[in-house]
Amino acid sequence: MFIHKINHPNGTVENIEDTQLEERILTAEDKEEIQRLVDLQYFVTEELEQKDNLQQIWGIYTAEKIEEILNNGGVIKNYYYEGDIVGSSQLIVNDREEFDDYGVKGISFSETAVNGGVILKSKYWGNGLQRQMSQELEETALGKGCKYMIATVSPKNKWSFENLYYTGYDIVDGHDMAKGFRFVAVKDLVKKREEPAKKDFNVLVSESYERLVSAKNAENSDLKEKNERLLSRFKRVLKFAEAVKNSVVGKLFFKKKIKELPEPSDSFDER
Repeated sequence: MFIHKINHPNGTVENIEDTQLEERILTAEDKEEIQRLVDLQYFVTEELEQKDNLQQIWGIYTAEKIEEILNNGGVIKNYYYEGDIVGSSQLIVNDREEFDDYGVKGISFSETAVNGGVILKSKYWGNGLQRQMSQELEETALGKGCKYMIATVSPKNKWSFENLYYTGYDIVDGHDMAKGFRFVAVKDLVKKREEPAKKDFNVLVSESYERLVSAKNAENSDLKEKNERLLSRFKRVLKFAEAVKNSVVGKLFFKKKIKELPEPSDSFDER
């Protein structure tokens, strides 16, 4: 991966054209690299909490979960710059439970990969690294025969939200998950489209909420209509049954059935 500048901790920007980050692809046996990823997740989470007073914007993948992703065909990469771990990206495939948790309709499990996350230390923000890492994830997913990528993002996480939005993801749902409320986003990896116009972050989040509310209202409207149709049919069945019961044939039928009932016993056998 090539980058063009790095934001150093002291705030200065150094132009370092065509510098390549070191890329390490993890394996389930690489315990040391897996532990570096676990530590990185905690470090970045703490950074965000201190920097922007954000809490619970994503969950932490344990070492066991990371190994499970890798053993299941997933791809995880750690990135380094001059020996410092910069960030990491996680691609999840063949995980039915993970896919079902997102609750996305209209796309097939076999054609969908999960964007498990792209995390980056704050001192490397502003270099387009998160976008490059996401692009690499998508290329890897396409190479595995996937047509769609799904992801979740917190409405509080400006960097990740904008990264998904401007790279072609559509907000399709929202759930309260273990890591707090998250928007659910889907990207069609095959269909190419132009990058949307820039908007204020708060406007983007507000519009996403509005679309979700409208979609939920539409779903409720459809459900209400279906229930009303079922209720109407049920009422017609009851009306027909009542008409049959009150007809001559019905009265004879029910009268005969009543006569066939056993006579009540005069005594009660208590046991």
